Amino acid sequence: MGTTAGTSDSSKSRYSLWLMPAEESVFGELQNTINSISSRYSTPSFEPHVTLMAGISGTENNVIESTLYLAGRIDRCMVALGSIGRSREYFRSLFVRVQKNEEIERAADLAKEVFERYYTREYTPHLSFMYADMEDSQKDKIIEEYGLVPLVRRLSTFTVGRLSLYYTYGRVNEWQKVREFNLMNPVKEARSIL
Repeated sequence: MGTTAGTSDSSKSRYSLWLMPAEESVFGELQNTINSISSRYSTPSFEPHVTLMAGISGTENNVIESTLYLAGRIDRCMVALGSIGRSREYFRSLFVRVQKNEEIERAADLAKEVFERYYTREYTPHLSFMYADMEDSQKDKIIEEYGLVPLVRRLSTFTVGRLSLYYTYGRVNEWQKVREFNLMNPVKEARSIL
């Protein structure tokens, strides 16, 4: 990574942790959908992921070390996709809900512990299809146009097998993957906590 992310001024450093699909076919289909929407509607493109934590500050080396430690404690797990959602929040403009389960909740709790982020906001796992400021009627059109409901039904569950550390300061097109860590522990059957 360049000097921008490696700066010693930790107040400007912002990192995010993303849980990534393990299966190449799932990753590819989601990436193609995100890229198609991005191309057609001039929205940013990004890798398909379930955000584990955002807004992490610190020096690059410290964040990498903490992420490596965290990745060694997180199990590979099954992710079950839920319903399509839309929001006025830019980074959750158009998304699919991820059903909470013990493994996802444990990963989120471990991340809070490792990065000493004890806040009260509830963790709401999701996978975004689009980042945008757009009217809901336009989002509904995109849901239909790209067959997002059938896509989510078809993919329904997948394995999370990697933890990516992204430098997410600035515009989306400036974001950079810092490192990616394989989650080595065996997949456990997801047990919903809802």
